[in-house]
Amino acid sequence: MTRSLMDASYPAGSRVAPKILLAAEVGSNVRLAAFGGVEGSSRLLAVGESETTHSAPYFDPAVGFDQARSALRSQVRFIADIEDTDPCAVTGGGIGRAATVALISNLDADSHARIVNLVNVQGFDIVAEFHAPNKKLARQFDPEDLANRLLLIRASVVAVALQNDRGWESLAMAVDILKYALVGRIPGYSPGVMLLHSDDPEPGLVATLADEFEFFQVGMRAGLDAQSEQSLVRSQIAEAYQSVTGRDAARFTPAGLDATTVTPLGQSLGIVAREMAANNGISVVVLHAEPLGALVAISEGRDFRVGSFGYDADAAAVGHIGLRLPMEEIVGWIPAAISESMAEAHFRNRAWRPWLVPETSTELLLDHAAAHLALRRAVRSIADPSPPVDLIVCTGRTLSGAPRLIQAALCGINAYMPPGYCQLAVDSPGVLAMCGALTATGTPISAEPYLVHVATSLSCEGTAKFGADALAVQVIPRHGEPISRSVAFGAMERITWDGSVVAEVKSWPGGKLDAGGGKGRATALRSGITSGIGGLIIDARGRPLQWPKEGSLRRAALLQWFQSTDSYVLPSQDLDWGGVEG
Repeated sequence: MTRSLMDASYPAGSRVAPKILLAAEVGSNVRLAAFGGVEGSSRLLAVGESETTHSAPYFDPAVGFDQARSALRSQVRFIADIEDTDPCAVTGGGIGRAATVALISNLDADSHARIVNLVNVQGFDIVAEFHAPNKKLARQFDPEDLANRLLLIRASVVAVALQNDRGWESLAMAVDILKYALVGRIPGYSPGVMLLHSDDPEPGLVATLADEFEFFQVGMRAGLDAQSEQSLVRSQIAEAYQSVTGRDAARFTPAGLDATTVTPLGQSLGIVAREMAANNGISVVVLHAEPLGALVAISEGRDFRVGSFGYDADAAAVGHIGLRLPMEEIVGWIPAAISESMAEAHFRNRAWRPWLVPETSTELLLDHAAAHLALRRAVRSIADPSPPVDLIVCTGRTLSGAPRLIQAALCGINAYMPPGYCQLAVDSPGVLAMCGALTATGTPISAEPYLVHVATSLSCEGTAKFGADALAVQVIPRHGEPISRSVAFGAMERITWDGSVVAEVKSWPGGKLDAGGGKGRATALRSGITSGIGGLIIDARGRPLQWPKEGSLRRAALLQWFQSTDSYVLPSQDLDWGGVEG
Protein backbone atom coordinates (compact mmCIF):
# COMPACT_ATOMS: atom_id res chain seq x y z
CA MET A 1 0.00 0.00 0.00
CA THR A 2 1.15 3.53 -0.66
CA ARG A 3 2.12 5.52 2.42
CA SER A 4 1.81 9.18 1.52
CA LEU A 5 1.71 11.90 4.12
CA MET A 6 0.74 10.74 7.61
CA ASP A 7 -1.32 7.59 7.45
CA ALA A 8 -2.58 5.88 10.56
CA SER A 9 -0.18 2.94 10.32
CA TYR A 10 1.96 3.58 13.39
CA PRO A 11 1.56 1.06 16.21
CA ALA A 12 -0.57 2.19 19.15
CA GLY A 13 1.53 4.04 21.69
CA SER A 14 4.51 4.40 19.34
CA ARG A 15 6.42 7.67 19.26
CA VAL A 16 8.12 9.31 16.32
CA ALA A 17 11.79 9.91 17.06
CA PRO A 18 12.61 13.58 17.74
CA LYS A 19 15.11 13.58 14.87
CA ILE A 20 13.39 13.87 11.51
CA LEU A 21 15.23 12.92 8.32
CA LEU A 22 14.74 15.34 5.45
CA ALA A 23 15.60 14.58 1.84
CA ALA A 24 15.35 16.91 -1.14
CA GLU A 25 14.78 16.32 -4.84
CA VAL A 26 15.47 19.35 -7.02
CA GLY A 27 14.33 19.09 -10.61
CA SER A 28 11.63 21.02 -12.44
CA ASN A 29 10.31 21.69 -8.92
CA VAL A 30 11.59 21.41 -5.34
CA ARG A 31 10.36 18.52 -3.20
CA LEU A 32 11.17 17.93 0.45
CA ALA A 33 10.28 14.63 2.13
CA ALA A 34 10.25 14.03 5.87
CA PHE A 35 10.94 10.55 7.22
CA GLY A 36 10.41 9.74 10.90
CA GLY A 37 11.72 6.84 12.94
CA VAL A 38 9.15 4.50 14.48
CA GLU A 39 10.37 1.52 16.51
CA GLY A 40 13.67 1.31 14.65
CA SER A 41 12.38 1.94 11.14
CA SER A 42 11.92 5.11 9.10
CA ARG A 43 8.68 5.89 7.35
CA LEU A 44 7.47 8.69 5.12
CA LEU A 45 5.61 11.36 7.06
CA ALA A 46 4.93 14.01 4.44
CA VAL A 47 6.07 15.65 1.23
CA GLY A 48 6.22 19.41 0.60
CA GLU A 49 6.52 20.81 -2.89
CA SER A 50 7.18 24.14 -4.60
CA GLU A 51 8.34 25.50 -7.93
CA THR A 52 12.05 26.12 -8.39
CA THR A 53 13.07 29.75 -7.95
CA HIS A 54 16.71 29.88 -9.06
CA SER A 55 15.67 31.75 -12.23
CA ALA A 56 13.32 34.66 -12.96
CA PRO A 57 11.60 36.33 -11.24
CA TYR A 58 13.30 35.37 -7.92
CA PHE A 59 16.82 34.30 -8.93
CA ASP A 60 17.07 32.83 -5.44
CA PRO A 61 16.76 29.05 -4.84
CA ALA A 62 16.12 29.68 -1.14
CA VAL A 63 12.61 30.97 -1.92
CA GLY A 64 11.56 27.63 -3.44
CA PHE A 65 13.09 25.67 -0.59
CA ASP A 66 11.33 27.87 1.97
CA GLN A 67 8.00 27.39 0.20
CA ALA A 68 8.48 23.61 0.07
CA ARG A 69 9.52 23.58 3.73
CA SER A 70 6.43 25.61 4.65
CA ALA A 71 4.18 23.13 2.84
CA LEU A 72 5.94 20.27 4.61
CA ARG A 73 5.82 21.95 8.01
CA SER A 74 2.05 22.40 7.79
CA GLN A 75 1.68 18.62 7.54
CA VAL A 76 4.09 17.55 10.30
CA ARG A 77 3.63 20.43 12.75
CA PHE A 78 1.94 18.18 15.32
CA ILE A 79 4.81 15.67 15.22
CA ALA A 80 8.02 17.68 14.96
CA ASP A 81 9.46 21.08 14.21
CA ILE A 82 11.48 21.01 10.99
CA GLU A 83 12.25 24.72 10.88
CA ASP A 84 15.98 24.26 11.53
CA THR A 85 16.36 20.83 9.92
CA ASP A 86 18.32 20.72 6.66
CA PRO A 87 18.10 17.88 4.13
CA CYS A 88 20.74 15.23 4.77
CA ALA A 89 20.37 13.86 1.24
CA VAL A 90 19.93 15.85 -1.96
CA THR A 91 19.35 14.57 -5.49
CA GLY A 92 17.30 15.40 -8.59
CA GLY A 93 17.45 16.29 -12.26
CA GLY A 94 18.23 19.95 -11.52
CA ILE A 95 21.33 19.39 -9.40
CA GLY A 96 22.01 15.68 -9.82
CA ARG A 97 21.87 15.51 -13.58
CA ALA A 98 24.46 13.59 -15.50
CA ALA A 99 27.69 15.37 -16.47
CA THR A 100 28.60 14.69 -20.10
CA VAL A 101 31.76 12.72 -20.89
CA ALA A 102 33.71 11.94 -24.03
CA LEU A 103 35.61 8.69 -23.40
CA ILE A 104 38.93 7.92 -25.15
CA SER A 105 40.03 4.35 -24.40
CA ASN A 106 42.38 1.57 -25.44
CA LEU A 107 41.01 -0.89 -22.86
CA ASP A 108 40.08 -4.42 -23.84
CA ALA A 109 36.37 -4.96 -24.45
CA ASP A 110 35.53 -6.30 -20.98
CA SER A 111 37.42 -3.59 -19.09
CA HIS A 112 35.98 -0.93 -21.36
CA ALA A 113 32.41 -2.13 -20.67
CA ARG A 114 33.06 -2.10 -16.92
CA ILE A 115 34.51 1.40 -17.01
CA VAL A 116 31.53 2.62 -19.06
CA ASN A 117 29.15 1.25 -16.44
CA LEU A 118 31.17 2.62 -13.51
CA VAL A 119 31.28 6.07 -15.08
CA ASN A 120 27.56 6.01 -15.87
CA VAL A 121 26.38 4.92 -12.42
CA GLN A 122 28.47 7.62 -10.74
CA GLY A 123 26.51 10.36 -12.49
CA PHE A 124 28.25 10.80 -15.84
CA ASP A 125 26.63 10.45 -19.25
CA ILE A 126 29.02 9.15 -21.92
CA VAL A 127 28.01 11.08 -25.03
CA ALA A 128 30.85 9.86 -27.26
CA GLU A 129 33.30 6.95 -27.24
CA PHE A 130 36.61 6.72 -29.08
CA HIS A 131 37.65 3.12 -28.48
CA ALA A 132 40.77 1.44 -29.82
CA PRO A 133 40.87 -1.90 -27.94
CA ASN A 134 44.40 -3.06 -27.13
CA LYS A 135 45.89 -0.58 -29.60
CA LYS A 136 47.83 2.63 -29.56
CA LEU A 137 45.52 5.60 -30.09
CA ALA A 138 47.71 6.95 -32.90
CA ARG A 139 47.09 3.80 -34.93
CA GLN A 140 43.31 4.22 -34.67
CA PHE A 141 42.64 7.97 -34.67
CA ASP A 142 43.93 11.01 -36.51
CA PRO A 143 44.79 13.62 -33.85
CA GLU A 144 43.29 16.59 -35.71
CA ASP A 145 40.10 14.71 -36.55
CA LEU A 146 39.74 13.53 -32.95
CA ALA A 147 40.26 17.08 -31.68
CA ASN A 148 37.61 18.46 -34.04
CA ARG A 149 35.14 15.81 -32.93
CA LEU A 150 35.79 16.66 -29.28
CA LEU A 151 35.18 20.34 -30.03
CA LEU A 152 31.86 19.52 -31.69
CA ILE A 153 30.75 17.43 -28.71
CA ARG A 154 31.92 19.89 -26.01
CA ALA A 155 31.55 17.38 -23.20
CA SER A 156 31.99 18.60 -19.64
CA VAL A 157 34.74 16.02 -19.12
CA VAL A 158 37.14 14.20 -21.42
CA ALA A 159 38.01 10.83 -19.87
CA VAL A 160 41.14 8.99 -21.02
CA ALA A 161 41.25 5.30 -19.99
CA LEU A 162 44.48 3.48 -20.83
CA GLN A 163 46.15 0.15 -20.20
CA ASN A 164 49.42 -1.37 -21.45
CA ASP A 165 50.49 2.01 -22.84
CA ARG A 166 54.14 1.22 -23.53
CA GLY A 167 56.20 4.37 -23.54
CA TRP A 168 53.04 6.31 -22.76
CA GLU A 169 52.62 7.02 -26.47
CA SER A 170 48.80 7.01 -26.27
CA LEU A 171 48.81 9.28 -23.22
CA ALA A 172 51.24 11.64 -24.92
CA MET A 173 48.93 11.82 -27.94
CA ALA A 174 45.95 12.53 -25.67
CA VAL A 175 47.89 15.28 -23.87
CA ASP A 176 48.85 16.90 -27.17
CA ILE A 177 45.24 16.87 -28.37
CA LEU A 178 43.86 18.24 -25.11
CA LYS A 179 46.51 20.92 -24.57
CA TYR A 180 47.26 22.13 -28.07
CA ALA A 181 44.06 21.41 -29.99
CA LEU A 182 41.35 22.14 -27.39
CA VAL A 183 42.66 24.90 -25.12
CA GLY A 184 41.47 28.29 -26.31
CA ARG A 185 39.81 27.02 -29.49
CA ILE A 186 36.27 27.82 -28.28
CA PRO A 187 35.85 30.78 -25.90
CA GLY A 188 34.71 29.65 -22.49
CA TYR A 189 35.12 25.93 -23.19
CA SER A 190 37.67 24.08 -21.09
CA PRO A 191 36.65 20.54 -20.15
CA GLY A 192 37.68 18.69 -17.06
CA VAL A 193 40.07 15.81 -17.74
CA MET A 194 39.81 12.44 -16.00
CA LEU A 195 42.70 10.01 -16.45
CA LEU A 196 41.97 6.36 -15.67
CA HIS A 197 45.10 4.22 -15.81
CA SER A 198 46.29 0.75 -14.89
CA ASP A 199 49.95 1.75 -14.31
CA ASP A 200 51.74 4.77 -12.89
CA PRO A 201 51.65 7.29 -15.75
CA GLU A 202 54.62 9.43 -16.77
CA PRO A 203 54.77 12.29 -14.18
CA GLY A 204 55.54 15.01 -16.72
CA LEU A 205 52.45 14.23 -18.79
CA VAL A 206 50.28 14.16 -15.68
CA ALA A 207 51.71 17.50 -14.57
CA THR A 208 50.88 19.02 -17.96
CA LEU A 209 47.24 17.97 -17.65
CA ALA A 210 47.04 19.17 -14.04
CA ASP A 211 48.43 22.57 -15.03
CA GLU A 212 46.01 23.15 -17.92
CA PHE A 213 42.75 21.54 -16.79
CA GLU A 214 40.60 20.64 -13.83
CA PHE A 215 42.24 17.25 -13.49
CA PHE A 216 41.14 13.97 -11.89
CA GLN A 217 43.29 10.86 -11.62
CA VAL A 218 41.71 7.42 -11.16
CA GLY A 219 43.89 4.37 -10.61
CA MET A 220 42.64 0.97 -11.76
CA ARG A 221 43.88 -2.52 -12.43
CA ALA A 222 43.60 -3.73 -15.98
CA GLY A 223 40.82 -6.22 -15.34
CA LEU A 224 38.83 -4.47 -12.58
CA ASP A 225 37.89 -7.91 -11.31
CA ALA A 226 38.15 -7.37 -7.56
CA GLN A 227 35.15 -5.85 -5.80
CA SER A 228 37.48 -3.74 -3.66
CA GLU A 229 39.11 -2.34 -6.79
CA GLN A 230 35.72 -1.39 -8.25
CA SER A 231 34.77 0.30 -4.97
CA LEU A 232 37.94 2.40 -5.06
CA VAL A 233 37.35 3.38 -8.68
CA ARG A 234 33.73 4.27 -7.85
CA SER A 235 34.77 6.58 -5.03
CA GLN A 236 37.38 8.34 -7.18
CA ILE A 237 34.94 8.84 -10.06
CA ALA A 238 32.31 10.03 -7.57
CA GLU A 239 34.73 12.69 -6.29
CA ALA A 240 35.23 13.87 -9.86
CA TYR A 241 31.46 14.11 -10.34
CA GLN A 242 31.02 16.19 -7.19
CA SER A 243 33.75 18.58 -8.30
CA VAL A 244 32.46 18.94 -11.88
CA THR A 245 28.84 19.49 -10.85
CA GLY A 246 29.46 21.38 -7.61
CA ARG A 247 29.32 24.85 -9.13
CA ASP A 248 26.18 24.00 -11.08
CA ALA A 249 24.52 22.47 -8.01
CA ALA A 250 25.19 25.63 -6.02
CA ARG A 251 22.96 27.56 -8.43
CA PHE A 252 19.94 25.46 -7.48
CA THR A 253 20.38 25.15 -3.71
CA PRO A 254 20.35 27.80 -0.96
CA ALA A 255 23.55 28.95 0.68
CA GLY A 256 24.51 26.44 3.34
CA LEU A 257 23.27 23.47 1.35
CA ASP A 258 25.69 23.92 -1.53
CA ALA A 259 28.32 22.03 0.45
CA THR A 260 26.02 19.04 0.88
CA THR A 261 27.08 16.03 -1.15
CA VAL A 262 24.73 15.67 -4.10
CA THR A 263 23.81 12.10 -5.02
CA PRO A 264 23.47 11.80 -8.81
CA LEU A 265 19.89 11.09 -9.80
CA GLY A 266 20.95 7.99 -11.73
CA GLN A 267 22.79 6.63 -8.72
CA SER A 268 19.82 7.32 -6.43
CA LEU A 269 17.42 5.44 -8.69
CA GLY A 270 19.96 2.71 -9.43
CA ILE A 271 20.37 2.02 -5.71
CA VAL A 272 16.59 1.67 -5.36
CA ALA A 273 16.43 -0.68 -8.36
CA ARG A 274 19.33 -2.77 -7.04
CA GLU A 275 17.86 -3.06 -3.53
CA MET A 276 14.41 -4.07 -4.79
CA ALA A 277 15.92 -6.59 -7.19
CA ALA A 278 18.22 -8.11 -4.57
CA ASN A 279 15.57 -8.26 -1.84
CA ASN A 280 13.02 -9.99 -4.05
CA GLY A 281 15.19 -12.03 -6.41
CA ILE A 282 13.80 -10.31 -9.50
CA SER A 283 14.91 -7.96 -12.26
CA VAL A 284 13.77 -4.36 -11.88
CA VAL A 285 13.59 -1.32 -14.15
CA VAL A 286 13.00 2.16 -12.72
CA LEU A 287 11.73 4.78 -15.18
CA HIS A 288 11.98 8.42 -14.09
CA ALA A 289 10.44 11.18 -16.23
CA GLU A 290 10.14 14.90 -15.60
CA PRO A 291 10.09 18.02 -17.80
CA LEU A 292 13.89 18.29 -17.65
CA GLY A 293 14.72 14.80 -18.87
CA ALA A 294 14.30 11.06 -18.57
CA LEU A 295 16.37 8.43 -16.81
CA VAL A 296 16.27 4.64 -16.60
CA ALA A 297 17.98 2.31 -14.09
CA ILE A 298 18.09 -1.45 -14.71
CA SER A 299 19.17 -4.03 -12.12
CA GLU A 300 19.13 -7.76 -11.56
CA GLY A 301 20.35 -7.36 -7.99
CA ARG A 302 24.14 -7.40 -8.35
CA ASP A 303 24.59 -3.89 -9.69
CA PHE A 304 22.74 -1.50 -11.95
CA ARG A 305 23.03 0.24 -15.30
CA VAL A 306 21.86 3.78 -15.95
CA GLY A 307 20.82 5.58 -19.12
CA SER A 308 19.51 9.10 -19.55
CA PHE A 309 18.10 11.49 -22.13
CA GLY A 310 17.81 15.27 -21.88
CA TYR A 311 19.07 17.25 -18.88
CA ASP A 312 20.90 19.90 -20.88
CA ALA A 313 23.22 22.28 -19.10
CA ASP A 314 20.56 25.00 -19.30
CA ALA A 315 17.56 22.69 -19.02
CA ALA A 316 16.66 23.64 -15.47
CA ALA A 317 16.16 27.24 -16.59
CA VAL A 318 14.37 27.10 -19.94
CA GLY A 319 14.36 23.52 -21.18
CA HIS A 320 11.75 20.83 -21.64
CA ILE A 321 12.26 17.29 -22.75
CA GLY A 322 9.70 17.72 -25.52
CA LEU A 323 11.93 20.27 -27.25
CA ARG A 324 14.71 17.66 -27.54
CA LEU A 325 12.50 15.30 -29.55
CA PRO A 326 11.24 15.44 -33.16
CA MET A 327 7.79 17.09 -33.08
CA GLU A 328 6.66 14.79 -35.86
CA GLU A 329 7.34 11.79 -33.64
CA ILE A 330 5.49 13.28 -30.65
CA VAL A 331 2.46 14.34 -32.72
CA GLY A 332 2.36 10.82 -34.15
CA TRP A 333 1.31 9.60 -30.70
CA ILE A 334 -1.67 11.98 -30.47
CA PRO A 335 -5.04 10.75 -31.82
CA ALA A 336 -5.97 14.32 -32.75
CA ALA A 337 -5.23 16.50 -35.76
CA ILE A 338 -2.81 19.03 -34.25
CA SER A 339 0.12 20.63 -36.01
CA GLU A 340 3.75 20.32 -35.06
CA SER A 341 3.86 24.08 -34.44
CA MET A 342 1.04 23.75 -31.89
CA ALA A 343 2.90 20.94 -30.14
CA GLU A 344 6.12 22.96 -30.10
CA ALA A 345 4.28 25.98 -28.66
CA HIS A 346 2.92 23.73 -25.91
CA PHE A 347 6.40 22.53 -24.92
CA ARG A 348 7.90 26.01 -25.06
CA ASN A 349 5.19 27.18 -22.70
CA ARG A 350 5.97 24.24 -20.42
CA ALA A 351 9.69 25.02 -20.61
CA TRP A 352 9.15 28.44 -19.08
CA ARG A 353 6.39 27.30 -16.74
CA PRO A 354 7.28 23.71 -15.75
CA TRP A 355 4.95 23.82 -12.74
CA LEU A 356 1.83 23.92 -14.96
CA VAL A 357 -0.40 20.86 -15.12
CA PRO A 358 -2.27 19.67 -18.23
CA GLU A 359 -5.74 21.14 -18.63
CA THR A 360 -6.95 19.07 -21.60
CA SER A 361 -6.64 15.48 -22.75
CA THR A 362 -4.42 16.57 -25.63
CA GLU A 363 -2.03 18.47 -23.37
CA LEU A 364 -1.79 15.40 -21.12
CA LEU A 365 -1.14 13.15 -24.12
CA LEU A 366 1.60 15.50 -25.37
CA ASP A 367 3.34 15.44 -21.98
CA HIS A 368 3.10 11.66 -21.71
CA ALA A 369 4.18 11.08 -25.31
CA ALA A 370 7.30 13.20 -24.75
CA ALA A 371 7.98 11.34 -21.51
CA HIS A 372 7.79 7.83 -22.91
CA LEU A 373 9.67 8.71 -26.11
CA ALA A 374 12.49 10.24 -24.05
CA LEU A 375 12.49 7.23 -21.75
CA ARG A 376 12.63 4.95 -24.78
CA ARG A 377 15.81 6.67 -25.91
CA ALA A 378 17.28 6.35 -22.42
CA VAL A 379 16.48 2.62 -22.44
CA ARG A 380 18.02 2.12 -25.87
CA SER A 381 21.24 3.79 -24.73
CA ILE A 382 21.93 0.81 -22.44
CA ALA A 383 19.65 -2.04 -23.62
CA ASP A 384 18.38 -2.53 -27.16
CA PRO A 385 16.27 -4.60 -27.53
CA SER A 386 14.82 -4.44 -24.03
CA PRO A 387 15.56 -7.65 -22.08
CA PRO A 388 12.77 -9.39 -20.16
CA VAL A 389 12.08 -7.79 -16.79
CA ASP A 390 9.95 -8.76 -13.81
CA LEU A 391 9.00 -5.29 -12.53
CA ILE A 392 8.82 -1.80 -14.03
CA VAL A 393 8.53 1.07 -11.55
CA CYS A 394 7.37 4.46 -12.84
CA THR A 395 8.44 7.58 -10.96
CA GLY A 396 9.38 11.23 -11.51
CA ARG A 397 7.09 14.23 -11.64
CA THR A 398 5.45 13.34 -14.97
CA LEU A 399 4.65 9.71 -14.08
CA SER A 400 4.08 9.90 -10.31
CA GLY A 401 1.85 12.91 -10.93
CA ALA A 402 -0.24 11.27 -13.67
CA PRO A 403 -3.98 11.90 -13.05
CA ARG A 404 -4.61 8.15 -13.36
CA LEU A 405 -2.01 5.55 -12.44
CA ILE A 406 -2.95 3.41 -15.44
CA GLN A 407 -1.60 6.26 -17.62
CA ALA A 408 1.80 6.00 -15.96
CA ALA A 409 1.75 2.22 -16.44
CA LEU A 410 0.98 2.61 -20.14
CA CYS A 411 3.85 5.10 -20.45
CA GLY A 412 6.06 2.48 -18.81
CA ILE A 413 5.01 -0.15 -21.35
CA ASN A 414 5.55 2.22 -24.29
CA ALA A 415 8.94 3.30 -22.94
CA TYR A 416 10.46 -0.07 -22.09
CA MET A 417 8.49 -2.35 -24.45
CA PRO A 418 8.77 -5.34 -22.10
CA PRO A 419 8.49 -8.77 -23.73
CA GLY A 420 6.37 -11.51 -22.13
CA TYR A 421 4.96 -10.93 -18.64
CA CYS A 422 5.89 -7.93 -16.51
CA GLN A 423 4.49 -6.23 -13.41
CA LEU A 424 3.97 -2.46 -13.38
CA ALA A 425 4.03 -0.24 -10.30
CA VAL A 426 3.97 3.52 -9.68
CA ASP A 427 5.81 5.48 -7.01
CA SER A 428 2.66 7.39 -6.05
CA PRO A 429 4.17 9.83 -3.50
CA GLY A 430 7.20 10.37 -5.77
CA VAL A 431 9.91 9.61 -3.20
CA LEU A 432 12.01 6.86 -4.83
CA ALA A 433 14.91 9.14 -5.76
CA MET A 434 15.03 10.56 -2.23
CA CYS A 435 14.96 7.04 -0.73
CA GLY A 436 17.95 6.15 -2.90
CA ALA A 437 19.82 9.32 -1.94
CA LEU A 438 19.27 8.63 1.76
CA THR A 439 20.51 5.06 1.30
CA ALA A 440 23.59 6.36 -0.54
CA THR A 441 24.43 8.63 2.40
CA GLY A 442 24.26 5.77 4.92
CA THR A 443 20.60 5.87 6.00
CA PRO A 444 18.88 2.91 4.33
CA ILE A 445 15.26 3.67 3.44
CA SER A 446 13.16 0.99 1.77
CA ALA A 447 11.24 2.31 -1.22
CA GLU A 448 8.89 -0.66 -1.56
CA PRO A 449 6.18 0.58 0.87
CA TYR A 450 5.53 3.54 -1.43
CA LEU A 451 4.81 1.54 -4.58
CA VAL A 452 1.30 0.97 -5.91
CA HIS A 453 0.82 -2.23 -7.91
CA VAL A 454 -1.02 -1.00 -10.99
CA ALA A 455 -1.11 -3.85 -13.49
CA THR A 456 0.59 -6.82 -15.12
CA SER A 457 1.40 -6.65 -18.82
CA LEU A 458 1.53 -9.52 -21.32
CA SER A 459 3.25 -8.70 -24.61
CA CYS A 460 4.18 -10.68 -27.69
CA GLU A 461 7.35 -10.41 -29.76
CA GLY A 462 7.41 -10.71 -33.53
CA THR A 463 5.30 -9.41 -36.40
CA ALA A 464 2.08 -10.48 -38.10
CA LYS A 465 -0.62 -9.07 -40.34
CA PHE A 466 -2.71 -6.35 -38.72
CA GLY A 467 -5.99 -7.82 -37.54
CA ALA A 468 -4.73 -11.42 -37.54
CA ASP A 469 -5.20 -13.54 -34.42
CA ALA A 470 -2.29 -12.71 -32.11
CA LEU A 471 -3.00 -13.71 -28.50
CA ALA A 472 -5.64 -15.83 -26.85
CA VAL A 473 -5.61 -15.15 -23.12
CA GLN A 474 -7.44 -16.70 -20.19
CA VAL A 475 -7.54 -15.31 -16.66
CA ILE A 476 -8.70 -17.85 -14.07
CA PRO A 477 -9.54 -16.25 -10.69
CA ARG A 478 -9.44 -18.63 -7.73
CA HIS A 479 -12.92 -17.44 -6.87
CA GLY A 480 -15.05 -16.64 -9.89
CA GLU A 481 -15.55 -17.51 -13.52
CA PRO A 482 -12.66 -17.66 -16.04
CA ILE A 483 -12.28 -14.62 -18.31
CA SER A 484 -11.17 -15.15 -21.90
CA ARG A 485 -10.01 -12.73 -24.60
CA SER A 486 -8.79 -13.08 -28.15
CA VAL A 487 -6.69 -10.09 -29.20
CA ALA A 488 -5.85 -9.18 -32.79
CA PHE A 489 -2.35 -8.20 -33.85
CA GLY A 490 -1.83 -4.45 -33.50
CA ALA A 491 -4.37 -4.11 -30.68
CA MET A 492 -4.38 -3.85 -26.89
CA GLU A 493 -6.92 -5.11 -24.35
CA ARG A 494 -7.35 -5.11 -20.60
CA ILE A 495 -8.86 -7.70 -18.27
CA THR A 496 -9.83 -6.75 -14.71
CA TRP A 497 -11.22 -8.84 -11.86
CA ASP A 498 -11.79 -8.60 -8.12
CA GLY A 499 -8.69 -6.96 -6.69
CA SER A 500 -8.69 -9.20 -3.61
CA VAL A 501 -8.64 -12.43 -5.64
CA VAL A 502 -5.51 -14.12 -6.97
CA ALA A 503 -5.77 -15.37 -10.56
CA GLU A 504 -3.82 -17.61 -12.90
CA VAL A 505 -2.99 -16.43 -16.42
CA LYS A 506 -2.51 -18.52 -19.56
CA SER A 507 -1.80 -17.35 -23.11
CA TRP A 508 -1.65 -18.88 -26.57
CA PRO A 509 0.24 -16.80 -29.18
CA GLY A 510 -0.71 -17.17 -32.81
CA GLY A 511 1.59 -17.88 -35.74
CA LYS A 512 5.24 -17.13 -35.01
CA LEU A 513 4.56 -14.70 -32.19
CA ASP A 514 6.34 -15.23 -28.87
CA ALA A 515 4.69 -14.48 -25.50
CA GLY A 516 7.72 -15.58 -23.49
CA GLY A 517 7.74 -19.33 -24.09
CA GLY A 518 8.96 -19.45 -27.68
CA LYS A 519 7.35 -18.87 -31.06
CA GLY A 520 3.78 -20.13 -31.09
CA ARG A 521 4.13 -21.82 -27.69
CA ALA A 522 1.59 -21.43 -24.90
CA THR A 523 2.70 -19.81 -21.65
CA ALA A 524 1.39 -19.61 -18.09
CA LEU A 525 2.54 -17.58 -15.12
CA ARG A 526 4.27 -19.73 -12.52
CA SER A 527 2.33 -18.03 -9.72
CA GLY A 528 -0.95 -16.22 -9.45
CA ILE A 529 -1.31 -12.46 -9.65
CA THR A 530 -3.72 -9.92 -8.24
CA SER A 531 -5.55 -7.42 -10.42
CA GLY A 532 -4.17 -4.24 -8.94
CA ILE A 533 -5.77 -1.09 -10.30
CA GLY A 534 -5.32 -1.96 -13.96
CA GLY A 535 -5.63 -5.76 -14.11
CA LEU A 536 -3.90 -7.55 -17.00
CA ILE A 537 -2.89 -5.35 -19.95
CA ILE A 538 -2.58 -7.42 -23.14
CA ASP A 539 -0.21 -5.86 -25.65
CA ALA A 540 -0.43 -7.51 -29.09
CA ARG A 541 1.35 -4.70 -30.96
CA GLY A 542 4.45 -6.82 -31.56
CA ARG A 543 8.11 -6.21 -30.81
CA PRO A 544 9.39 -4.03 -32.29
CA LEU A 545 6.19 -1.96 -32.17
CA GLN A 546 4.21 -2.14 -35.39
CA TRP A 547 2.33 0.94 -36.67
CA PRO A 548 -0.28 1.34 -39.39
CA LYS A 549 1.32 3.56 -42.04
CA GLU A 550 -1.72 5.62 -43.06
CA GLY A 551 -2.46 8.60 -40.80
CA SER A 552 -6.13 7.95 -40.09
CA LEU A 553 -5.47 4.26 -39.38
CA ARG A 554 -2.64 5.25 -37.06
CA ARG A 555 -4.95 7.57 -35.08
CA ALA A 556 -7.58 4.86 -34.99
CA ALA A 557 -5.02 2.44 -33.58
CA LEU A 558 -4.05 4.96 -30.89
CA LEU A 559 -7.69 5.42 -29.94
CA GLN A 560 -8.09 1.66 -29.64
CA TRP A 561 -5.01 1.38 -27.40
CA PHE A 562 -6.07 4.20 -25.11
CA GLN A 563 -9.75 3.30 -24.92
CA SER A 564 -9.31 -0.46 -24.54
CA THR A 565 -6.91 0.09 -21.62
CA ASP A 566 -9.22 2.77 -20.17
CA SER A 567 -6.20 5.02 -19.76
CA TYR A 568 -7.31 8.34 -21.25
CA VAL A 569 -10.68 10.03 -21.63
CA LEU A 570 -11.02 10.41 -25.39
CA PRO A 571 -14.57 11.20 -26.46
CA SER A 572 -13.87 11.21 -30.20
CA GLN A 573 -11.13 11.21 -32.80
CA ASP A 574 -11.71 14.95 -33.32
CA LEU A 575 -10.36 16.01 -29.95
CA ASP A 576 -10.55 19.67 -29.06
CA TRP A 577 -7.20 21.42 -28.83
CA GLY A 578 -7.02 23.76 -25.85
CA GLY A 579 -3.31 24.40 -25.73
CA VAL A 580 -1.07 27.33 -26.61
CA GLU A 581 -1.35 28.43 -30.21
CA GLY A 582 1.83 28.61 -32.24
